[in-house]
Amino acid sequence: MSATHHLRRLRRDDRGTTVVELAFVIPLLLLFFFVLLDFGRLTYTWAMAEKATSMAARMAAVRTPVDCGGKTLPLTNARVTGSAVQFGASCRPQNPSDPSPCVAVAAMVCSGTSANATANRIFTTIQPLLPNGAGAGNLKFTYTNDPSMNFLGGPYVPS
Repeated sequence: MSATHHLRRLRRDDRGTTVVELAFVIPLLLLFFFVLLDFGRLTYTWAMAEKATSMAARMAAVRTPVDCGGKTLPLTNARVTGSAVQFGASCRPQNPSDPSPCVAVAAMVCSGTSANATANRIFTTIQPLLPNGAGAGNLKFTYTNDPSMNFLGGPYVPS
């Protein structure tokens, strides 16, 4: 038999084509599988971090405020000098153009540290939900004034 006869026979032989096709398809299937796996992990981490943020915000709102390095939030809402509004009145102005009868408190931004009891308690609660490597220093609390939540002479309620 001649060499050309062997080549023609080899060209018509279809045994092993499945293995060759599989060699082309398996890397693509593995790539697709690992991409799906990574996106699943990303989505899980994102959802857990979002839940931890929600829990931390709720805990920070209902607990005593975090100590902001010596700066403290007022205990009560003070009256603006010259305001004739009685104690117990809402801090929200009657007309949007009027000033608030309560003293406006500037926003306070505090970083969490392990030395702060409130921040430490919040971090201990949410730590299992956070990605690895997150520490109490990653917490940042911002207390702002919302006049609609406060009343003159009453306890100061930050948002």
